[in-house]
Amino acid sequence: MFRIPVSYRAFHHEPGPKLSFKPSVEVRTVETVRSWATRYYSHVWLPPRWPVQLHKVPRDGIVRAVAYEIVRNHRKSTPRIPTFRRVLRAYCGLVMGHTDRYVVGEYVYRQLRDRVAEYRRRRWCMKDPLTRADLEKIASLVLSDTEEQIVQMATAGRVLKHDHPRGYVYIHTKTKEGGRPCFFTLGRLDREKERPILCLQTPQGFDKGRRHTLKHHQTYRNNPPFRHH
Repeated sequence: MFRIPVSYRAFHHEPGPKLSFKPSVEVRTVETVRSWATRYYSHVWLPPRWPVQLHKVPRDGIVRAVAYEIVRNHRKSTPRIPTFRRVLRAYCGLVMGHTDRYVVGEYVYRQLRDRVAEYRRRRWCMKDPLTRADLEKIASLVLSDTEEQIVQMATAGRVLKHDHPRGYVYIHTKTKEGGRPCFFTLGRLDREKERPILCLQTPQGFDKGRRHTLKHHQTYRNNPPFRHH
């Protein structure tokens, strides 16, 4: 059998000079951070602190506790809305889709959670951290903005041509969030020529309450029965 000759001799090379390998530390410059930020955060550039440091984000339990604490200590009435707590609860129930004793706290907590999520996305360029005092200010602003939305809804709504025994006015409007229909009941004119907001109801509650009001204020008549001759 024919075989190809194979050489088993090893080829040895002369060793070269020793090379020293050192790990290269990449220095991140401002231009490098700027190009990376432009790629992921559009063309808006906000110079961060140097060196770049990410702040801690408040825990979800702290955010919920702040929301419920601000709601509990918030004012119960305002000059334009004497029953502000009840009207606020009805408004939050319309927006959230359910009504219970914690609906206002959950509404404010949802708003705070969105603000914290936005801060988490942009904290790489934020100079100051998000503290508990900042959360309390944001929660108070949420309640103030909600109060303004309620007043604007009652002002821009459509007046219904239904008579109320006490001279009240009914307003038909929709919520700004979700566009859900609702009805306001405004009281009599005060000295400042403004009607206070007394009640906010869903269409089902408005129809039921109006039937009860008309039935309660119906005039009583005691006519004697007719005699049949």
